[in-house]
Amino acid sequence: HSSALQVFKARTGALAGNVALPNDGLANPGLAVAPDSSRVYATFDSQTVVVYDVATGMVASTWQTTRALTWTATGTLTLSPDGQTLYTAGQVLTAFDTATGNIRGTVNPPGSSGSYSFVGSAVSSDGGTLYASYAAQIGTGSGLATIDTASLAITGSASLGSELQQPVLSKDGSTLYVPDAIDSLLYVVSASNLAATGSIALQGPIATATLSADGSALYVPNSSTASTLAVDTSSLAVIASIGVGGTANPQIGLGGPTAPSGRAMAAASLSLASSQTAFPRSARLRTESCAAIRPAPRALRSPATIRPLSW
Repeated sequence: HSSALQVFKARTGALAGNVALPNDGLANPGLAVAPDSSRVYATFDSQTVVVYDVATGMVASTWQTTRALTWTATGTLTLSPDGQTLYTAGQVLTAFDTATGNIRGTVNPPGSSGSYSFVGSAVSSDGGTLYASYAAQIGTGSGLATIDTASLAITGSASLGSELQQPVLSKDGSTLYVPDAIDSLLYVVSASNLAATGSIALQGPIATATLSADGSALYVPNSSTASTLAVDTSSLAVIASIGVGGTANPQIGLGGPTAPSGRAMAAASLSLASSQTAFPRSARLRTESCAAIRPAPRALRSPATIRPLSW
């Protein structure tokens, strides 16, 4: 198995960097970009984190952690707002000091030992609280936990859904939006008490969600139809479907960040042939018109590719 972290110029589509990512054949991808854009943290299997130096275009270091043992785990890396701590989801949640690469501490998921793995997380704007999803390592069943980042102690937890993925925190910090990869539901959860206040059924499988720059819409990739659904956060209604091409593998899915202006987003997709050769594509999507405006200039052969784009 092989995989790669590829860096593209968003305005031109030109390939700006390419480094190998360790890949044990199981997809638990994660990607995080430093606040000053100097570093990119990437993983494909959730147990090996590659630190990519943007200025040199080289791998600065590689960190080892525990992998998630759930059926699927997408969005396994979360960076603190100040960029000083990287949280990795796996059999335990690991906090890395990004300056040194040292482990600051770990957190065990709720439940009996060996029953659950962490899947993904979201951090509050002040960096003080981490909202982490976890799911059963065997069978189904999942939940959410709040973690105090200073003490790395769980301060609350609640069972929810079958296989929750990485949560997304609303702009005001009051609401979590959490995809369920098995039930194809997008849950709306109160950040204060982890109580579900609503949900919307989406054609699935789904695994990730991206919040628009103004917080008015969520973009949820649907890997079975190779499209990204735009969901109004006020009404929880699907307001558009954006075709992008991709894969029926929910462990990869489609996804990407919105530009700072909120007028475009990047989407990456992956198609697998029976020969295990993959043909990934990426596109910039204009969010106000919900139309694909530029495909990648060429298909790149790699069984798995994670692509950060700079705006």
